[in-house]
Amino acid sequence: MDQADAATALVVREQRQIEVLGDQILAVQTVTGDIFIPFRLLCDLLGLSRPAQVRRIQRDDELRPDLQEITLTTPGGSQTIQALRVDVVPFWLAGVTVSKVKPELQDKIRAYRRWVVRKVYEAFLAELSEPPAVAGGETSPSATLAALIQVRDMGRAITQMAEAQMALEQRQGVTEARLDQAAGVVGDIRRRLLQVEARLDPHNIVTATEAATISAQVKALGLLLTERDPSKNHFGGIFSELYRRCGVTEYRSIRRDQYEEVLQFLADWRNRLLTAHRTGSQSP
Repeated sequence: MDQADAATALVVREQRQIEVLGDQILAVQTVTGDIFIPFRLLCDLLGLSRPAQVRRIQRDDELRPDLQEITLTTPGGSQTIQALRVDVVPFWLAGVTVSKVKPELQDKIRAYRRWVVRKVYEAFLAELSEPPAVAGGETSPSATLAALIQVRDMGRAITQMAEAQMALEQRQGVTEARLDQAAGVVGDIRRRLLQVEARLDPHNIVTATEAATISAQVKALGLLLTERDPSKNHFGGIFSELYRRCGVTEYRSIRRDQYEEVLQFLADWRNRLLTAHRTGSQSP
């Protein structure tokens, strides 16, 4: 961190190690009474890319002012780091796509959304001494304690909002899954409806002349097959193959866009028979 950053960094009044959900976290309170957590530490604990998260915060007008430079006192001297105000941590984490995080850290991120604010403020409050007595036996809380109580209450409100956001995301996930399933069903129904419409639309099936042409081609092919094998009724076999290929129950229901394909199919079948016959007759 350069000298300009150090000059504008917030001054720390108190810093302490706090256990949050099994993690040791450094929490610092500035002279303004706000409490911050080192941002690099948060990202490391939650398996997030710090540069990517910094860029995301910088794009957010609401979060940007809460990512501050903090000057810490360390055994090696003063050190200036980036830190995030603790009461906005749930809002920041609400924008993290949990499904893109390592599976073993997803539940941890959800837990941090709910508990980090409360755990940090409770730790600060627990370590403060009892407020001094004043005249009349009443107690007067210190300015620090009063500020912390106020921030704690704010943190609890933020936690509740984060929980509501999480519940909303879960409902949205279920809704999206159901919509995807419904879209698949609707798509299947639509495809079937188009098939039915194609069969029922009188303008979409072959004309009487085209149907007669198909029938004549089938008869010609059937006679050729009968010459080869008089023991079978080949006409029924040819029509059955046409019905299977075209998805119909009679040749008059064949679609017009299938007409040329049907004629080509019958012609190819007939040509194969003629070719086989010529080849066989030339054989010694």
